[in-house]
Amino acid sequence: MVLCKNQPKIQTAIDRPNEYLLESNPDFRLRIFTSLADLPDDWERAQPADNVFLQRPYLTAVEKNPPLGYEFAYLVFYRNETPLGVCYCQLLEFKTGGSIREEVNNSAFAKATRFFKGFLIKKLSIKTLICGNALLTGEHAFHFASGIKEEKQFALVADAMKSVRAFYDASGEKINGFLLKDFTDASLKGCGEFVKRGFHRVNFQPNMVLYLREDWKTFDDYLAAKTAKYRTRAKSSFKKGKTIVKQNFNAERIKHHHARIFELYQSIEEGAGFSFAHLHKGYFCGLKDALGDDFNLTGYWLDDRLIGFYTTIKNGHETEAHFLGFDHNINRSHRVYHNMLFDMVREAITNGSKSLIFARTALEIKSSVGAVAEEMHCYTRHWNDLPNRLVPKIFEYLNPVEEWTPRNPFKDGEAGS
Repeated sequence: MVLCKNQPKIQTAIDRPNEYLLESNPDFRLRIFTSLADLPDDWERAQPADNVFLQRPYLTAVEKNPPLGYEFAYLVFYRNETPLGVCYCQLLEFKTGGSIREEVNNSAFAKATRFFKGFLIKKLSIKTLICGNALLTGEHAFHFASGIKEEKQFALVADAMKSVRAFYDASGEKINGFLLKDFTDASLKGCGEFVKRGFHRVNFQPNMVLYLREDWKTFDDYLAAKTAKYRTRAKSSFKKGKTIVKQNFNAERIKHHHARIFELYQSIEEGAGFSFAHLHKGYFCGLKDALGDDFNLTGYWLDDRLIGFYTTIKNGHETEAHFLGFDHNINRSHRVYHNMLFDMVREAITNGSKSLIFARTALEIKSSVGAVAEEMHCYTRHWNDLPNRLVPKIFEYLNPVEEWTPRNPFKDGEAGS
């Protein structure tokens, strides 16, 4: 289905310039807000009870400490006067040149390839609406009341994208690109509503998830489930990192060390092949203030110097591995990153979580601690038909290809439960 040809005019309520009727579901209305200060408590009436990433405290931390160039839109769906759904969107000027970093390779072929890509693609700049959260991996885009069928939920969201475009168009801000992220295999039936409206399915790296077994009451139980080979590797990493002093940071300590924390984060972010977001310097302080004990930042000290940190967020029955940073010069000798992964496992078990969300990147080493790969499907389109045909090729280029071999460290051959 083509979005921009022969479209019925989007209807807007006269008394509320931020209110729209939805084309395929005229019994629903949509209200659009660009600030949490203007967002009524209807959001709380419709939000999920078990997803902190669609609740006001977390969203406040992000809005007050936004990634570079980000704006936000909060959508509330109504039937009559009852709020029945919410949707979170991020708006940014997506510049492929500023989002892509390639490894240095000075072969003649690599130089020619970089020149070609730079000329054709790196000059792209598209005002893009992300339905979901670029800072997370997983289904954190929208939520509806349980009585609304899945296909209708996805149809409402797809139609809402047109309304959001019209809303910004009225203020003179043109949105041409759309990215709806991240959906599991279980949601593919509902995602068919996106395809009907001209969206292309694109896949980035999979989400790495460690499912925690019920009989893992302690970290030692987890280690005991591993084969001798992987227990030996784990103990080798523990030995190399034994001189590292680990400390959970409270809000005051995060503020005190925020400059060094951000420096360590940047050392990892700058080495990423592709990045949608560049964090605000106050982001970690903001998360601690907003989430309290549900946000944890653990610092790694060596010779009284902060050489690394990792963060986690407790989200219902999940522990979410969030941003981290470390000194590359020390990583190999002290197995810093490997120790961080194990410490996250220990923390998730202590939390009583059912799963640990490791997110994307470093796929093989995450699988070596027991995580399994789960495909996350994204849907994208350009508003205009001609460039929309090129969208799959552009994302094929943007998607970093990581060759890796899945590992299974457990005795019974089953990763997690």
